[in-house]
Amino acid sequence: RLPLFADAGIKTVLNGPDGYTPDGHCLMGPVPGLENFHLLAGFSIFGIVFAGGSGKYAAEWIAHGQPSDNMWELDVRRFDDYAASTEYVSARAPRSTAASTRSATPPRSCRPVARSRPARSTTSC
Repeated sequence: RLPLFADAGIKTVLNGPDGYTPDGHCLMGPVPGLENFHLLAGFSIFGIVFAGGSGKYAAEWIAHGQPSDNMWELDVRRFDDYAASTEYVSARAPRSTAASTRSATPPRSCRPVARSRPARSTTSC
């Protein structure tokens, strides 16, 4: 669909290219060393979910120099050069992907069951 990808050397794409940061949070704010350059990236598959709030804070940051809420968790400066190395990215990428797709629901065997008398647990949760 994008002709420039034909010669990019991409061998396999699973469910489309996706962007994850090492800690799973997006990157937001002014980029150090680049005047008037703000970044808002790394939302992975959740971009549409966070679009309204992140757009609001990005606009405040650009227009007023500071967002109305503390955005330190998303600060572009939280990663150093180590995070740009191929070795680091290759080791970290599978963990970031797994963390974003992991279910927050405990396994069925660990869920409480409604009953009139206590049940004995055969598994440890």
